Order: sequence, then C-alpha cells, then structure tokens
Amino acid sequence: MSAGTKCACGGDITGDYARGLTYCSKCGQVMDSTAIVSEVTFAEAANGNASVVGQFVAHDGTGIRFGGRGGGFSQSSSAATISRFKARLMRIASHLHVKESSVDAAKRYYVMAKNQGFTRGRNSDVLAAVLLYIVCRQSKSPHMLLDFADKIGEPVEKLGKCFLAFTHEFNIQLQVVDPSLYMRRFVQAFSSQIDDEKKVLSVSLRILQRATRDYLHLGRKPSGLCAAALFVACRVCGSPIPSDEIAAKLHVSKATVEKRLAEIATSAVSTLPAEVLFNPDTSEI
Repeated sequence: MSAGTKCACGGDITGDYARGLTYCSKCGQVMDSTAIVSEVTFAEAANGNASVVGQFVAHDGTGIRFGGRGGGFSQSSSAATISRFKARLMRIASHLHVKESSVDAAKRYYVMAKNQGFTRGRNSDVLAAVLLYIVCRQSKSPHMLLDFADKIGEPVEKLGKCFLAFTHEFNIQLQVVDPSLYMRRFVQAFSSQIDDEKKVLSVSLRILQRATRDYLHLGRKPSGLCAAALFVACRVCGSPIPSDEIAAKLHVSKATVEKRLAEIATSAVSTLPAEVLFNPDTSEI
C-alpha cells in the first residue's frame, strides 16, 4: 500500500523508507514491511570515500551490484549465470528451429528452478534441452525429446528422467505422450527374439522421429505408434516379430497396430531407404 492513502480507521498512511515500512499515522497499523525503495543512497566508508548502497532488482529477479572496491557497477553472479544459460538455450534452439519466444519461456523456467535449488548437480545441457522441450510441448510444437537428445549428444533416457523430475517438482501438468520415452522398455520386452537390440532400438526411434514430424502422434496413445515402429524396425533388422505378439505385449489391439502401420506407409518415413535408418543423417530424417 503506498503512502498517501487512507487506513480503515480514517488515518493517513505514511512511510518510513529507511526501514521499508508503510503504516497508519493514527492507529499505528503496519501496512507493509517489505517495501522496496527505488531511491539511490550513499554511505561513507572508513577511508572517507562514498559508495552506492543497495542493489538493482530487475523484473526477472536478476540484479546488478552497486559499489564494491573501486565503485562502479558489475553484473551479479546470478545474472551472469542466467545469461550464460540463455546463450546455451539459444544455441540448442537455433539448431532445432525453436522460436525465440520459447527460449524466453524456457529461461523463465530456469530462473524458477535456480531459485528453488533444482539446478544443483544437474547437467546444464540436459536441463536446457528439457526446458525447451517442455515449452515446445506446451506450444504443441512437433519436437520429440529424441531431437534434443541427439542435439546435445546425451541418451534420451537421461533427458526423460530430468523431464519427469522437473514436471513433478514444479507441478507442471503435461501428458507424457512422447513415444521415445517408452521405446527402450518395449524393445527390451522382446530381447529373447531380437538379435541386435541396440540396432532395433535405434531404427525404431528414427521411425518415431520421422512419424512425429508428420504429426502421426497427435490424438493417439504412444503405445500404438511404438508398436508399429517396433514391428517395422524388427523386420528391417532381420528379426521379424508378428504384429499380434507386439500388440499383446504393448497392451494395444492388433487393429490399432495395423492402423498405425497404414499411416506410416502413407507418410514420408516409408520412402526412407534402410541405409538412412541405420546411419541417420538429420537432414534426411
């Protein structure tokens, strides 16, 4: 409450800016004890020099320190950290054609996470990728977690753990629909029938990556698309598994798998040669 207004008792509200207080001059009720003063004040040091007292607080919580040895202005450690993190966000975003507004939103998430201590002990590249992914999910941008994992050279499971931890910690309501989060578990379920699990996993992830860019995941449960991608990957890698077996283990109907296969057959992924799936070039995928 600002000075100059009236209290409920009819008294005038006045302010003691030295202590950051506003109170009623009649009844003495304190209206605000955390006022931030926008004035610049000075203090005299022991050697007789005057220095600026206080700290500039920006709207995003970053600051500039005043004074110090030799006087002048210097960027605070917190502001420098946030600035470096934003540069990291922009570097990842530029490669994946993520909008600048999404970068700003991801930076705000970072400031929130930093203030709560969530950033301690976490890989900065992983956290940057996860925050961008969350913003992309919120804006319904066709980016997979795998896209960000590829760009920073980290396993998609590592990003998945950070993603789940962040959304749980800050109560961000997002439906987990990215199929790449489940693919390793689905492939491992057929380990006894697959000769090269690593190759099948890689190929199935590339199929999902291309299918997601064609918006085949929208309005569908991820298990159906995963089942179709796994069926194709197993055939390409020489370890064919019947679609009804895959459907039963992934808890989807055989009809659903066949529908997803039909959709993949009419999308751009069906035109990719096997060589691209085995040794994917991002520009071709």
